[in-house]
Parts: sequence; C-alpha cells; structure tokens
Amino acid sequence: KRFYPGRDLAAHVLGFTGLDNEGLAGLEYLYNDSIKGKKSRVHLRFDAKRHSYQSDARSDQSEGNTIVLNIDSAIQYIAQQVLNETVVSTEAVNGSVVVMDPRTGEVLAMASFPVFNPNRYADYLPEERRNRAILDIIEPGSTFKMVTFSAVLNEGLGEPSEIIDCAVDTLSIAGRRYREAVRAYGLLTFNEVLAKSSNIGTIKLGLRLGDETFYRYIRDFGFGKKTGIDLPGEQAGLLRPPSQWSRVSIGALSIGQEIGVTSLQSLRAMAAIANGGYLVAPRVVRHILTPEGDILYQPEVSRELILDPGTVAQMKEALAMVNVEGTGKQARLTGYSSGGKTGTAQKFIDGQYSDTRFIASYQGFAPLEEPALAAIIVINEPRGHYHGGQVAAPAFRQIMERSLIHLRVPRDESPEREEPPDPQGGRELADSGSVSLKEEQIPVEHLEKTVLQLMEEGPSSQGLQGAITVETGTFVLPDFSGLSLRQVAREFSQLGLRLKVSGRGVVVGQRPSAGSTVSKDMVCEVFFSSTGENASSRVALQSAARFSSSAR
Repeated sequence: KRFYPGRDLAAHVLGFTGLDNEGLAGLEYLYNDSIKGKKSRVHLRFDAKRHSYQSDARSDQSEGNTIVLNIDSAIQYIAQQVLNETVVSTEAVNGSVVVMDPRTGEVLAMASFPVFNPNRYADYLPEERRNRAILDIIEPGSTFKMVTFSAVLNEGLGEPSEIIDCAVDTLSIAGRRYREAVRAYGLLTFNEVLAKSSNIGTIKLGLRLGDETFYRYIRDFGFGKKTGIDLPGEQAGLLRPPSQWSRVSIGALSIGQEIGVTSLQSLRAMAAIANGGYLVAPRVVRHILTPEGDILYQPEVSRELILDPGTVAQMKEALAMVNVEGTGKQARLTGYSSGGKTGTAQKFIDGQYSDTRFIASYQGFAPLEEPALAAIIVINEPRGHYHGGQVAAPAFRQIMERSLIHLRVPRDESPEREEPPDPQGGRELADSGSVSLKEEQIPVEHLEKTVLQLMEEGPSSQGLQGAITVETGTFVLPDFSGLSLRQVAREFSQLGLRLKVSGRGVVVGQRPSAGSTVSKDMVCEVFFSSTGENASSRVALQSAARFSSSAR
C-alpha cells in the first residue's frame, strides 16, 4: 500500500493510488507502470502466537523503479505555507504557486490551494485535488505585457528611452475607448509604461506589431500549446489564430485579455527573459532509477532561443523598474536584485468583465543578472485588496527570500536602508532563553543574516540545550513601538519570526504593521530611530507594561 509521509506536501504533484494500488492522479498515474513493479509472494514463518520470526522478503522484491524529483521539499513547504496564508488572509477562492530554475526548467515547487492528504484522498472533493498550476486556465492580465514589450524591442519597433503619450482619450480602436485600470497618466518613458502598467501605453506599443507578428511572438513564448511538463492532464490554454481576431483583439491581447493561460505557461515565458532568451521545457522528474540504483531515464534540458541578448538586457532593466518604482514595490527583495510583473485581471463572467471579481498575480525572478529562481503566484478572487501588487507581490517576496537563503544563493545587493554600526553597542542581541549571541557589537548589515542563521540552525549550533520549535499557525503581530533592538530580538526569537533591522535607537515603525496576521518564520522589518520624541520614556513605559502584563 502506498503511504505518503509528507501528507499534503506536494500532494497535487505526487497524486495518489486507489485501493488496488493503481495510480489515479499526478506522478502516480503517469508513471504507474514504471514504479508499481510486480506482485510477489513472501514466505513467513510464525510461532504459536502468530508472531512472524522469519521472512524471505527482499527490499527489491517488487522490482519497481524509483523516481527522483526536482521538487525541493524545503521550497515546496515554503511555497505551500505562504500560499495557504495568502489565500486564507485574503479570503480568496483558491490559488497556485510554481517555483522553477529558469535556466534548466527544473520545477522546484508546485503548490495549489486548497490542499489534500493523498493518504485519505477519498475524504476530499475533486476540486481540492486539482493541480491548479497546470489545469486552471485564466486570463493573465498585466503579467502578459512582458510579451508585448519583448516583441516590440526584439523587432526594433521601440526604444527604452522613448516617450509615449499615455494620456486619457488618446487611444480608440474600432470605436472602443481604452482607459487605465487605476489612474490616468501623461507622458511616460517606454520602461515607465511597463513599471506603472499603463494599458494605453502598452496597447499603443502592441499596435506597432500587427496581428501576424504579435501572434508569432505569443506562440514563440509558448502560449496556446502545452509546455510538455511530465504531469498528466496539462491544459494548452486558449489562443485564437489572427484569422479569428476582431478589430480590437490586438489591443486586448496586448494587455493580457482574450487569451487563456496556465500558471506554468506564464512562468515559463518569464523564465525566457530571466535565462537570456531561451524557452525551456519544465520538468518535475530528475531521473528514474532501477531497483539496482542505475539510471534508467534522465531527461535532457530543452532550450529554444526566442529573444536576442540585447532585448533580454533591456527587458531585465524594465522589469527591475517594476519592483523599484512601479506596481511591484512590495515584491522587492532584501539583499537580492529582482525583476517581475504584477497582474490584476478582471474575471470574464456571463459575457462581460466583472467589476468585483479579480485574479491577482505576480511573477518574477532573482537575482537579476544570474537568476537562480523564477516564481509565479496566482490568487483567485481575493476580497478587499485585489491588485497583484497588493496581494501576490508580498507572497512572492516571502517565497523568494526564504528559498534563496535556503539555496545559499549569494546576495548581490546591500540590505535596504543600510545603517553604519552603532558605536554605542546598540546592535547587540541579548540572551532570550532560546537564541543567544555573545554581548558584542554587530553591524546592521550582518544583523539580519545572523538572526536568520540562528533561526535556521537552532540552539544546537550555539551550544545551548533544548530546541526551537517553529509552528506554522498564524497569529497577530504585536506592536513593538518604543522597544530597543535587544528587546525586539528577544520578542522575535520567542515568536519564531525572522528579523530585518533598519536604523538604530528605538522602534518607530514596523512592516507588516501591528495587528497584521503573520505566521512563524516570516521576515518582518522593524524601523529604529534615535531622534524620536521621548524615546527613552517610551522604552521604559513599554517595558513596564510588558512586565505588568506578564505578572498578571
């Protein structure tokens, strides 16, 4: 009988088997004949109490093959944790995440929400067992604009420094007048059009391509056809040929409408910009081993050049601006350069676009010049905030920062708002009972790394007794206002949070804000200042209040 020790970990990828041990979904279904082996008879000897004391069973008795995956269990866990928290906190219907190596197409994580336990698959609805990353077809919205911009640059029809008039009432196609999704713009540079996600500017660029050329690039980026991933049931998406386009189709396609894509297809297109212009074939399986341990099958990396190197360099610059000055500011990573694109798509319901139901998404890669990871997050029908930059971008940041640290990818940027070391010794961490450092001065640029290292390694590396238990539940973030760095570090270690420090003195701000719903192992930024009004008084009052609360 199959047993899944990880329970819901990568369940949508692994799939499950029925009562007869025949694969019914996921890898279990696709590779059923390879891994199930053959039935065999095992001879047992029993004593009078029916206890077996002898067996001729062998570990290779069934002669089934072993499949080794590209899935990284740590990154998979991170992706599922962040996705679950995001869907729950936004009261969304469902969501998906894919993380891959853009250079090789190796899928390191693929998560869907809701989740299920394949050990008890019959207890879940088919919708809960659905691998949304390859089965759900959505209109991508503004994440698709990278295809429009790449095509224009690659055809020499635009320049990063050119100015585009994005003012209201400057664009009308077949009597249909276009507007911006949020606010009106005036004159924007080529890169600013992408960074601010201007619909008018993007459509004007798309019109330069013409129907046939634009369609060719959409196909080159892999849309309208399956990626070929080694998972069953993948959808090809929806893409009509130009002969079936209306007069407004090229405008709609330029901004990610009138096309249906999967999360994996969209990430694969972004990976082509990250890796230097190559469309790669995504793969879940690393290799298949015989019972003796020999390699039976190992897929080769498949790469097809679709963009010129010059176009790639220009697109990376434009996508980096999205995170620095545009709609993706909340996706900006600490210590790593990155590029990406937000998406907010209105759902097409009953023949028209809804004003109340949206799909929020973000996709990007990091580091910028030597990308190690690319990821996409799609959240279906979030409530309250619904823009990709508000809902999906923060999730991307959490997944990427933790995954890059896990992979030990070197940082290529200094931490944001870096401060010099405190000559008064204000950069110390006190013994919190769980995590401790010697009483020594720690430069700000090393503090976050030190705290992260302690949280990952646990007390054993510090010669302490006991262990740190990191839970996955959510809780309300306290208000750290007025606390010193020593006090904040103690609080963070007790809460199981990861600390990022900006400034020095006492706490004057924090991100996320006090009262926000957070979870264990999240990175939270705390802002310090030594110039705040009555700083020392606030520290004393805060400490007294906490002591009083503890005493009660």
